[in-house]
Amino acid sequence: MQSFLQQNFAPEAAADLATDIELRFPDDSIFCDIRNGVLSFPQITSAELVLYFESQSQAQRLFRGQ
Repeated sequence: MQSFLQQNFAPEAAADLATDIELRFPDDSIFCDIRNGVLSFPQITSAELVLYFESQSQAQRLFRGQ
């Protein structure tokens, strides 16, 4: 999932964002940080926004607009 997010990240669309996001799946979570158009994956345990998904493929479909 991390590589999918890195490959599809649009820095120009995220230029004004400053947030931590958790993508939560049934068996794990991925935390990402977006600040000034930069995507990173810090080692944190809580985020400002938590998005719940049934699977990583579901998240990828959503992010692709499918």
